Amino acid sequence: MAVEVLRHTPALLLAGGTDAVAGSEDAEKLWTQGRALGAVWTFGIQPGQGHGAGLEAATAFMLSWMEAVIRLRVSRGEVGGITQPSTWRGDRRSSQIHPGEASPPDLAHTVWLPDEKTAKLWQEVVGGK
Repeated sequence: MAVEVLRHTPALLLAGGTDAVAGSEDAEKLWTQGRALGAVWTFGIQPGQGHGAGLEAATAFMLSWMEAVIRLRVSRGEVGGITQPSTWRGDRRSSQIHPGEASPPDLAHTVWLPDEKTAKLWQEVVGGK
């Protein structure tokens, strides 16, 4: 399915920084393609984590992400895509977070995050402060 078709469907891509089996390149490439189209996709690399590792450390983040996405998708009274993502952003280079409307997103480096709680948890998982 074309990336453009999926851009309004939230996606979470989380990779291990030392994953020798799958690496993080494919997930990052897919995320980059989606974000270039404004996709409501979240991406992160867990430093020092191998293939299938680090889930314990990321569980609170993943559950928060799912809860926030479900809340956003059903807020209209029906399950649907998210087309107006005025939510939170994370900078992949610095791991800094900010409200989505605080500054225009630099899509090449900006991770979409569904709410403040999830943004703070993302920051912890990817090694931010």
